[in-house]
Amino acid sequence: MKKIKFSELLLGQVLLFILTIFACSDNKNIKTVDKVKQRTVIKKNIDKKEKLSKAIIKPDKVKIRNKFKIFNMGSSETGIILKAKNLVYNINNKQIVIPVFRGKKGTLYINNLKDHCKKNNIDPDDFFVIRSRRGHLKKDLMKFLRFYKKSILKDVDIAVPVNMLIESDAWFIDYNFEIEGLPFSLGIIVYAGQKDFDQWGDYRNIFQIITDETMKRPYFEFHFTPNVHVDKVEVWGQKLGK
Repeated sequence: MKKIKFSELLLGQVLLFILTIFACSDNKNIKTVDKVKQRTVIKKNIDKKEKLSKAIIKPDKVKIRNKFKIFNMGSSETGIILKAKNLVYNINNKQIVIPVFRGKKGTLYINNLKDHCKKNNIDPDDFFVIRSRRGHLKKDLMKFLRFYKKSILKDVDIAVPVNMLIESDAWFIDYNFEIEGLPFSLGIIVYAGQKDFDQWGDYRNIFQIITDETMKRPYFEFHFTPNVHVDKVEVWGQKLGK
């Protein structure tokens, strides 16, 4: 049997130690590379999320005075034409967003609107107004209702309002709805046509109303009331919803 010299054994152990160090070093390098790759992937994902957030949440740079305008309804009465895309109510620490029919310019907070009106001697309780063209009043009212049927009135039968009453020279129309469990009501005032005064009791739905198509400056008014559901007003002989 061949004897192994002490020097050869020592040399072998040194070589084994060196190889072990290199192996550990390679593993550390591999782990370091993996961590770098992992951090790079995470950073890319974060960047993507940030870009997505920026695409969804766009800063609103539209000045408040450009989000609405005052409409003179005659006889010293005024209304507010909304130009903002969304109307926001702050209720019970919730932001309730209502899309605006024909609105295109930013987001308008109802509290900011009222504050701005008070500072500029505008009645903060003015109704909102939808302008129309002569002969298109009913058509625009129906467009208005169909617009909201896609959002806040999606669970409401727009054909049959809670109330559809004719008083003086106008229709007073009410709808109840909910947003995130909170009650709201939508009130609409639109001038009645001559035939409406004779036939209104026989109307079974809102699509039968005539409206006044002879107005020189046609418009209708509307308003949202939070935390309220209006009561049904029973009118003898009215066939609404029957």
